[in-house]
Amino acid sequence: TTPFACTPVSNLHVNSLSHTSVSLGWEALESNCVCRLEWKKSSDSEWIVLDQIGCGAGFGPGLDSNTSYTVRVSQYCNNGHQSDWEQISFTTLPNPMTVPFLEEFSNSTIPADWTRYTGILYDVMNGAALQTSSYGWDFGTKNGAFNNSPHAYLNIYGTGRKHWLVTPLVNLVEDCLL
Repeated sequence: TTPFACTPVSNLHVNSLSHTSVSLGWEALESNCVCRLEWKKSSDSEWIVLDQIGCGAGFGPGLDSNTSYTVRVSQYCNNGHQSDWEQISFTTLPNPMTVPFLEEFSNSTIPADWTRYTGILYDVMNGAALQTSSYGWDFGTKNGAFNNSPHAYLNIYGTGRKHWLVTPLVNLVEDCLL
């Protein structure tokens, strides 16, 4: 006789992500199921095993910032078999910046952890989402500002400019003066 199939978990996804942790979620068809979770830095070859964990449970802290990881989940089924793997990859966020900070734009490009958006502030304050953008901010030594060192600048002409250059998360410590 052929053994009963063991259905893999489904909908493996990231619930939340920070610079040192991730919370994962998934769905399992087995009742009272137990899962095996394996994870590694995407560049590594060896998996780290978390065995006999509850199905649908998350994952935890202790990850390196700005690092790509791969996680796979399998469930142990009531018939004694183990399902195939469901896999996901993600990259933790960069470390938050602290004040004071200075971004020198040394490569005349937008830093990887900064984001460009377009949108009108009035609309955003009324619930509209900013849209990611690949234009609107320029980088260079134009206008001789900052001792001719590279800097970000926005050419302002007309009234159609609605571009945002957003820093990564900035941690403000107690008694921080801005």
